[in-house]
Amino acid sequence: VWYDRQAFVGIYEPGLRVTLDTGLFANTRHLQLPGIGRRGTVVLSDRLGILEVKFDSSVPRWLLHVLNRHGLMVERVSKYCSGMNSAFFGRTAF
Repeated sequence: VWYDRQAFVGIYEPGLRVTLDTGLFANTRHLQLPGIGRRGTVVLSDRLGILEVKFDSSVPRWLLHVLNRHGLMVERVSKYCSGMNSAFFGRTAF
């Protein structure tokens, strides 16, 4: 399973980390080597991404307002398990 990741760390909220993962692929046959290109099963459409919000203690109130305003909700997803389900069985959680 591989993907592209953009990572952000809070300046004013040191315990806050946000990542955006896109281009999620799963591969059960070939080792992914740099420069070869992606081969495998697309797990997540190029138009979608996985936004991960991680924090050390509690979610800052301002962030809760932003997430709520955009209709985002907590959902726990394993990229590895979703990738294997997609690659082996053609099923995806997205």
